[in-house]
Amino acid sequence: MTAWMLAWASRVWAQGPVIVHQVPPRYPATLGAEAWGEVTCEVTLAVSPPGSVTDVRVQGCPDDFVLAVKAATSQWRFEPRAAAAGTVAVRLQLTFPDPGPRLPPYRDFLLGVGATLAPRAALLRGRWVSGVAERPISGALGGDVDVRTTRPVGARETLLVGASFGGERVRGVALSGLGLLHGARLFGVGSELHLPVEAAVQAEVGSLRLHARARLWWSLRDRVVDRAPAAVPSTAGFELGVAVTPLLSSGFEPAFGPRLEIVLREELGDVVPSMAVGLGL
Repeated sequence: MTAWMLAWASRVWAQGPVIVHQVPPRYPATLGAEAWGEVTCEVTLAVSPPGSVTDVRVQGCPDDFVLAVKAATSQWRFEPRAAAAGTVAVRLQLTFPDPGPRLPPYRDFLLGVGATLAPRAALLRGRWVSGVAERPISGALGGDVDVRTTRPVGARETLLVGASFGGERVRGVALSGLGLLHGARLFGVGSELHLPVEAAVQAEVGSLRLHARARLWWSLRDRVVDRAPAAVPSTAGFELGVAVTPLLSSGFEPAFGPRLEIVLREELGDVVPSMAVGLGL
C-alpha cells in the first residue's frame, strides 16, 4: 500500500454484527481532494442477515470522500446471522488522515501520431519514462520510439536510465542510455548506435501538466554506410521538446488524457520541427 493510499481508522458507535472482511477506503485522487487534509465521515451501513452490506449512507464529508467510502464499505462482509434478526444498522466513523506532502515518481508517457514539417513526413511516436519509487530522489527508466512512415523513411529507438527528483508539483529527470538510428532501409544497412544524454522537467500549472526536455546525442560510429538523406544524423545533434497534457486528476495519481507535443531535432545540420498528438500523461 503506497503512502498516498488511505491510512484509515474506524470506531463502532453501536454494538452490531462482527466484521470479517474489510476493504480500506483510499484517499480520493481527484484534483484538489488533497486540500481537505484530514477528513472524518459518519457512516451508517445496512447489514443483511447473510452479512453483506445492502446500503451505505455517509454524512459530514465532501462528495469525493463519500464516493470513496461507499466504494470500499459496500465490499465489507460481516458474520452471518439468523434470518429472523433482519437487517441491522451499523454506525461507524471513518477518518481519512491528512496524507501530507505527495512525492510522486516522475511519469512521462505519449503514444501518438504526427508529422515532421520540413521535410514533410508522417510519423508514429511513443515515449515512456518513469521514476521507480515514490521518493524525492529515485532511479528512473524509460525509452522512446520514433518511426517515419512516409519518405524520407527513418526510425529511432532509445533506452534510457537515470534518476528522477522533485516534489508534488515539479519533477525532473536526468537520463542517459543507448539509441539506434535507422535510415531508408530501417532495420538494415544504414543504422547506427548513438549515445543520448537528456534532462527533462514537468510542472503542474493550474489544470495543465507541462513538459520540457533537452537531449544531446553523439554517434558511436565514424561513418554510416548507405545513409539516406535527412534520415540518419552523422556525428552529433540535439533535440528540444515541449508538451502539454490536461490535468484530469491529482498529481499523485495522474490519469491518461490528450497530449500535444512539439519537438525540434537537428538532423544533418538542419533543424527539423515535428508535432504529435495522442494519449499521454
